[in-house]
Amino acid sequence: MTLYNTTFTIHNSVLDKCLFIIQSEIIEKMLEDGFTQPFLMKVVSIQDPEYSNYALQFQAPDMEFINNWKNNNMGCMKILQTIFKEKVLYFDTILESI
Repeated sequence: MTLYNTTFTIHNSVLDKCLFIIQSEIIEKMLEDGFTQPFLMKVVSIQDPEYSNYALQFQAPDMEFINNWKNNNMGCMKILQTIFKEKVLYFDTILESI
């Protein structure tokens, strides 16, 4: 099993709008692109009074699928940078079961 994780750091002033876009647009687009089993989780191990952290995970068929998606379809993530600028940061992590 391969998981594609994106961790977001979101300024609290845009938190509600950003989460709405993640839930209503990004998850839907990634499901259309072939990812499955979405989970949106709040990261509770990091505490900051100005920012909140969330992890969005999907199951993916394999690494090749993820690499192809990142090369061709990652625009759905970049929309957050366009809208929120430096108030939303993110990075991805790819996990494989052992």
